[in-house]
Amino acid sequence: MVIALEPCSVELLWILIFGFLVAFVLAFGIGANDVANSFGTSVGSKVLTLKQACILATIFEILGSILIGAKVSDTIRKGIIDPTSFENPKELMLGQLSSLIGCCIWLLVATFFNLPVSGTHSIVGGTIGFALISQGSRRASWFVSPVLAGVISIVVFILIRKFILEQSNQMNVALRWLPVFYGVTIMINVFSIIHSAPPILYFDRIRLWGNFIITISTGLIIGLTVLIVVKPRLKKSIEATLRKKRGPESTEEKPQLTKTDGRFETYTVSRLENVNTSDKETQIDHISMLKEYDLIRYQQQHPFVDIIHDCRQNIDCPIQDGQVE
Repeated sequence: MVIALEPCSVELLWILIFGFLVAFVLAFGIGANDVANSFGTSVGSKVLTLKQACILATIFEILGSILIGAKVSDTIRKGIIDPTSFENPKELMLGQLSSLIGCCIWLLVATFFNLPVSGTHSIVGGTIGFALISQGSRRASWFVSPVLAGVISIVVFILIRKFILEQSNQMNVALRWLPVFYGVTIMINVFSIIHSAPPILYFDRIRLWGNFIITISTGLIIGLTVLIVVKPRLKKSIEATLRKKRGPESTEEKPQLTKTDGRFETYTVSRLENVNTSDKETQIDHISMLKEYDLIRYQQQHPFVDIIHDCRQNIDCPIQDGQVE
């Protein structure tokens, strides 16, 4: 059902003009809060600078609204409430304007108190609110969305913590998974664009199987590009940054323990070649050359070091077979 309005209805024109102005203020609130939510992790982890985040936000927020924003807007317009249930068009317009104002005020207040909130759920909540008052209808399904988003976030975090953060060599493992994350992310975005694009782009003429072929192909191409081009460059950049932070002292060899097949272990100490220690006195001398933090660390990893350390004052301290492998 389409509600017919007069081309120049003076009675309702002020609602349109005022709603237009409120929409601009709401866009400011979305930019101050929702965009900050999206890029906060990237800026906080220093992947992007604040300037780069603002530039990317400007570009991709506009592209997102053009490419896949039409169906979301259509859902908010008639998917939450039924416009045909309102006999008076003025009541519907005033209700939508109230939702717009409420969402605008909430976003600005939340931003003032540094609270990250969702603009989408704010406008949905406002729309449900005026619908409950005017029509008494209920749309509980919208409350499932944030819960589902939270569950997905928890699952993704658990997987990242298990397979990346808890690994001994986090950088290499993260770089190994980088092409996968890029490919999957692009696949989701491409599928959303093709499936939810406005009719003016004619993407709705693409069949579902064609959508899957385009999505998977694009994801594979991006993943291979990241694997061949981005990953090596990123690894070199990280290594250069680490060397720069360590300074000139990073070029000096630090004392390390290395396994051998002999009775004792081999110690590599400050540009000296590996020394196979075969007597207790030489063993103790090399241990004393280790830095304090190295000694503590190796005492935790190698219990036999405590035995040798206790013999510093007694060179003839007996070490029985089987105590040191």
